[in-house]
Amino acid sequence: MRIDEENIYNNNFNSLLALGLMSGTSIDGVDVALLKTNGLDNIINKGYKTYSFSKKIKNKIESFITTRNSPREITKLITDFHTSCVKDFIRKKNISLGSINIVGFHGQTIFHKPDQCWTWQLGDGQQLSNSLNIPVISNFRYRDVCLGGQGAPLVPIWHLAIINSMESEKFPCVFINIGGVANITYIEDKNKIPISFDIGPGNAPLDFVMKKYFNKDFDIDGAESAHGNIALTSVNNILSDSWFDLLPPKSLDKNELDKIITRHIKHLNPSDKAATLAKLVSSSAKKSMSFFVTPPKALYVCGGGRLNKTIMNGFNQEFKNIVCSVDVLGWNGDALEAGAFAYLAVRSLKGMSFTWKNTTGVSRATSGGLLSHPY
Repeated sequence: MRIDEENIYNNNFNSLLALGLMSGTSIDGVDVALLKTNGLDNIINKGYKTYSFSKKIKNKIESFITTRNSPREITKLITDFHTSCVKDFIRKKNISLGSINIVGFHGQTIFHKPDQCWTWQLGDGQQLSNSLNIPVISNFRYRDVCLGGQGAPLVPIWHLAIINSMESEKFPCVFINIGGVANITYIEDKNKIPISFDIGPGNAPLDFVMKKYFNKDFDIDGAESAHGNIALTSVNNILSDSWFDLLPPKSLDKNELDKIITRHIKHLNPSDKAATLAKLVSSSAKKSMSFFVTPPKALYVCGGGRLNKTIMNGFNQEFKNIVCSVDVLGWNGDALEAGAFAYLAVRSLKGMSFTWKNTTGVSRATSGGLLSHPY
């Protein structure tokens, strides 16, 4: 499938100033990124910042995922936090709210079941729009799910735009984003829609082990996982689950994945749990390569997992000298997903597709998102 939207949207080459907001399944905070883009090949970075959740907010989100109590309260809490992040960001960047054309608001995913035609990201786009007095696009995944897609991953068109903005490219190439869940984007050449799907666990299972056994939010620099012994039998048993053999496109519910993993690592000591989970990330990435005819010539790692040296050692063992952090392309790896939702917000506002059969399995190329104008 080739991209021909440039011919369809000839009147949409104007660039907009867009703010992207991303809170991942690791539940560690909100990333804010500012771009000027036309939603095609013109992308100018304007700034980035991360805002960590307080322990109180994180605990309330985790509690809600389990209990589903007081949805209105938690939705307001998350939206208020995003509002404060935006206001602090624009103040420190010395820009005016009025100069921003659109905000892309991902929200906090707490439920994702595309087979049930349902995905749920906490956050109120209308409340955010009212508070900022700026139009907001939210609920990015829902339309895709309603049309038979997986609702994830949404970032492949963004990854393609990044590669096409580079002076030199290597094709085919892949992006692997390691957030709470890990996903892959396979780019065959600059004019083709990428292939993309979730590949398995990212940071979330390891973060859980760190919190439960080491009283840490995450494995800083991969220090704890480096001390443990990898239980390869457990890794192979997890990867033998039928989900990993499903043909893409496919997406994963983090809570279902946790059940699979827990069953196979519960007998390990804490350090060995950490080492095994770190290895599982690169091993599931390696298994995902079986779905591609031509192996990649370059593999770019993004997301928080790229900062874990033990995880990255696993990638270097599996893929040798084709591995590098996305930062070498001149992009901040922490800002990439927030930047994606700024970019997708512009495409949504212009009615441009951002999911395809190759990326989510959706029945037809589609745009999406809910546009809220301030009252």
